Amino acid sequence: MIADGWTSLAGHKVVHIDLENVPATLTRMDIFDKVAGEVPAEAGGPDPPIVRSVGGQILQRLDDVRDGIPVNDNLREMLLCEESDNAGLYSDDEKSQLLWRCFEHLSLGGPCCQNEDKLEPYLEAAKRCYKELVSVQRSSEGGLEVASTVFRIKGIQTEQEGGGCLLGSDKHAWQESSFVSW
Repeated sequence: MIADGWTSLAGHKVVHIDLENVPATLTRMDIFDKVAGEVPAEAGGPDPPIVRSVGGQILQRLDDVRDGIPVNDNLREMLLCEESDNAGLYSDDEKSQLLWRCFEHLSLGGPCCQNEDKLEPYLEAAKRCYKELVSVQRSSEGGLEVASTVFRIKGIQTEQEGGGCLLGSDKHAWQESSFVSW
């Protein structure tokens, strides 16, 4: 696979697709209660806070850049800075969920991203993306469960020598990811 850019796949048979299974089991938005400030610090919530308790505004901080991504608020600091006081607020299992990945992707954006001042637009956009990517059904117990299987496409290899592409090989690869769901 080619690690330095995209290659056309047109006209060539795909012989291998490198996939990563992405957990998509959440049917509620309560995973974001901690970041939204609905869980107090003494009960495992963020310290310092990420969002103002009144108005829902994301708390700003001095500008920094991490891995080419601007860090100018406590939300981005939590998402990008391993030394942040809030870096461990969420477990690896929580961060692996598709809903979290949608939220993180939208919150960090890309080179032309215009930041939101409030948390709610990120939560609403993540919820909408998630609902477009997964299907839910009633479980045998009567509750909702996700019926979809979701994969992140990590790379595609064609029969052409050197043909294929590697999608996002760095530590923020999910920012350049493609997902499939069925």
